[in-house]
Amino acid sequence: MTNKKLHDEDDDQLYFQKEYLEHLQKQDIKFVLDHQCQIFLTLTSHFSNIHIDMIKSKTKHDYFPKSVPSIVHGNGGVESKMFLSKLCNYIPLKQYREYKKETNQGKVLFLIRIHELYSDNYENIFNQNYPKELSKYLFYGKNAPHSELISFMKENSINYYVVNSNSTMKNLLITLFNNKEYDYYFLGDTSQMITDVDLTMKLISTGKSVIAPMLLGNGKTNFWSDLQPNNFFTVGWDHDDILERKIKGIWYVPCFKGTVMISRNRIPDIIKAMNKYSGGDCDFDIYFSTALIVRYVFIHLINIEEYGYLLF
Repeated sequence: MTNKKLHDEDDDQLYFQKEYLEHLQKQDIKFVLDHQCQIFLTLTSHFSNIHIDMIKSKTKHDYFPKSVPSIVHGNGGVESKMFLSKLCNYIPLKQYREYKKETNQGKVLFLIRIHELYSDNYENIFNQNYPKELSKYLFYGKNAPHSELISFMKENSINYYVVNSNSTMKNLLITLFNNKEYDYYFLGDTSQMITDVDLTMKLISTGKSVIAPMLLGNGKTNFWSDLQPNNFFTVGWDHDDILERKIKGIWYVPCFKGTVMISRNRIPDIIKAMNKYSGGDCDFDIYFSTALIVRYVFIHLINIEEYGYLLF
């Protein structure tokens, strides 16, 4: 190789191409082109040929040249970066079999959506096994609160916000995120029954910036596992395995619905993402997930245990 000094902005592929052609003429160094992707695989326009064999060998396979590459490069746009992140799910799989043993507790803001059909299902989140001195609660919903809820809020000093549009929800979140008093934000929904009283601590202990518990019910799930090239959410090759807990761990997913824990360390990027992406008239969870994708803020899902179920 040449001793010529390279700069960070130089084209590395052009450098190796010139080296290849120069030494090919001199015949002093032998280069072998990896045209079968035995060593190196770039992801651009290649997603449909990739398969993870979880059951037998836990390796990645490239079906087109029938190879098992050692290096996968996320070259390309958002789709490549997302697909590469999905592949990364399987590299450190074993380390997520257990939660981290030591985790510092921080201040948590619990923002709970009061669903009109399940307006009484808020105590399952309020009664989380987490220090009350580190917990703050806010309720919101499309309609004004009923008398029983008003009494509960007065007793526990909880404020209520009427949120009837995506723009109102967006502005509320940005306002709350700009409050640097909290280390974590727990977004909950009364249409989702949380049965694990230790869920708050378990989500924090994963160390993930944005993480949701897997919830099932009424033939539905609270996540999509893949994103199509046209930016529509869909199910991925591992969706059923995650759903049925044939494989357990922490997984990258492009979209979640309802309950999620957000860490302060990515709040600046999340605020920028929400300000940059309008979202139109889509469901707020779809808007929020898509905004994070655009900003490369990855969402994770945990299915190690059962944490609750969907009511709606």
